[in-house]
Amino acid sequence: ETYRLGMKVGDFTMSMYALGLSLRYALLEGENLSLISRSLKENLKKMMKYSTVCAKLAVLDLIIVDELRGAESEPFAIFQGQLTNDSDLINDAIASSNANNVECAHFRRFYSAFWRADYIQAEASSQVLLSLPSSKRPKLISIYFYFFRGLLAFRRYRENNSEEQLRIGIETICKLEFWSQYAPS
Repeated sequence: ETYRLGMKVGDFTMSMYALGLSLRYALLEGENLSLISRSLKENLKKMMKYSTVCAKLAVLDLIIVDELRGAESEPFAIFQGQLTNDSDLINDAIASSNANNVECAHFRRFYSAFWRADYIQAEASSQVLLSLPSSKRPKLISIYFYFFRGLLAFRRYRENNSEEQLRIGIETICKLEFWSQYAPS
């Protein structure tokens, strides 16, 4: 709805953010990956036209979706050689002081590693995320990150009986329980 309203009144940047966020949350909420991939691909040029920041975020989402589908894609082609991978995107975001895109690129690395069952890499990616100053501000995507980070901690605890991983898992549950107090019923 926000997307359509923004397009109607000419607030194209907000429309692109709304579109991108709706697709990101569709992914995190388990929507059909083929539909999300198609929608991202169909809207990427429009995002590039109205908001390159949103296009960069959509590319990160498309990478995850296509990795999960086992599909080959060339999401960075939209940038015509200026950005060729997520490291370029992180460097670009750092250069333009865009903490949100830096954080989102690291979220992508975390989710990709987690869903590939590369738990050591997922743990390393979560540590990078937690070291970012922007990670101190709670945001909606933090709920998903901490949920998966908790699953990761308990998995790692089961694998090597690490009390540190158990502590992280319990802290994560406490954080999610605290946040749930503020969720609408």
